Amino acid sequence: MCVVTWISKLDGFCALTSNRDISISRPHSYPPNKINFLNKPILYPEDPLGKGSWIATSSKAIVCLL
Repeated sequence: MCVVTWISKLDGFCALTSNRDISISRPHSYPPNKINFLNKPILYPEDPLGKGSWIATSSKAIVCLL
């Protein structure tokens, strides 16, 4: 089971965490890396097998897929 935690404050958002529950035989994700996507910088960790991600952030938004 994967776990996503949303931490909020009275005046708004504070933090978002994500913990993937994957097989120990599967390679760990790469550390977060900043890339340009559609001419906008985003930061995300990449899954080396799937070549995608489950969480990303930019100066405008934070996205986490469940």
